[in-house]
Amino acid sequence: MSLLQNTFKKATVKNARNMIIFSYPKVGKTELMSQLPGKYLLLDFEHGSDFYDMNALCIDDLDTLNALSKEFMETKPHFDFIVLDTITSLYNNLINAIAVGQYNKEEKKNKPLDWDITLLSYGVGYTYKRNALQTLMNFFSQYCNCLISLGHVADRSLGGNDESSTVKDLDIEGKLKNILALKTDAMGLLFRSSTNENSIAFTSNVGMIGGTRIPHLTNQTIMISKKLEDGSLETHWDKIFIK
Repeated sequence: MSLLQNTFKKATVKNARNMIIFSYPKVGKTELMSQLPGKYLLLDFEHGSDFYDMNALCIDDLDTLNALSKEFMETKPHFDFIVLDTITSLYNNLINAIAVGQYNKEEKKNKPLDWDITLLSYGVGYTYKRNALQTLMNFFSQYCNCLISLGHVADRSLGGNDESSTVKDLDIEGKLKNILALKTDAMGLLFRSSTNENSIAFTSNVGMIGGTRIPHLTNQTIMISKKLEDGSLETHWDKIFIK
């Protein structure tokens, strides 16, 4: 049978299977995650979850991360969402040790895990770090419908002197940032759109890399949360993850 027959197919995926949401610090990323619909687990690399009632696990060291990975493989849990909070801190604090471990295994070396692997010549160390993070993200993606990676904003200059020459970028190593942007289904900038409201922009007109391949999010800025007078948070995740 010819592979070129009946090539038309209907869309089979409505919502993002992986998503990156990035913002300036203290905008409300972690609190917003506490209101995710369905079963979720937030992996906290910054202890931001200490301030909220939510399903979270703080991971401060490689031993805890390895123990969690082992438990996942043994029990095979499944979540609607797994959140990495934040991918920036994960990369800065733990990925180097994972990369060194892989380097030691492949090259039969015995470098301490706190050795700076980026000292390797020709940028090879950065390749180890990129591969380590992508492997970790792929691992957790197996156990959820959507992996959400939170990140910090970096203001990147395009070389001009006016405000339009500065774009909002994901604060992570350059090549890795571009790889993640290509592989994610949706990448949005979370920002305070008014005193009590936050929005997520999936549009390039706010000057950021990324965007989305999800039709109902394309070129959209969605009001995602509102702080009510009683201090509770009203969220609109149903606009992001539709039924």
